[in-house]
Amino acid sequence: MSDTAFTPVIFFKQNCPFCLKPRIFLLEADLLPSVTLREFVPGSEDEATIRAELAGKVEKITFPTAKLAADSYLTGSDEIIADLAAKAGVDPATLPTYHSYFAGAFKSMQALYVENIGLKKQLA
Repeated sequence: MSDTAFTPVIFFKQNCPFCLKPRIFLLEADLLPSVTLREFVPGSEDEATIRAELAGKVEKITFPTAKLAADSYLTGSDEIIADLAAKAGVDPATLPTYHSYFAGAFKSMQALYVENIGLKKQLA
């Protein structure tokens, strides 16, 4: 079986800012038709199914996760974007909507996420 016929699969958690980042990239780079998206609502049966599918294939199940070849998985929005961008010959820095989200809303949400983790550790 050849990987040339393989369609990458990207697993997204609904309403996740880390998952929105590659989604915006895919949309703006016009790469959505070249991937299959599998999105779930947290706590749903779909989430359990996806987590079971990913178990043992990645070190830690996080979202987004991409299946880029038959037995090749990648986690992390930046890593997934870099891989897809390189394969498609797209420079994410040239995509204004992606850049605006990454430099603006995402950066603020990421700072709040890190702060929240720190506060939870202090309470533990």
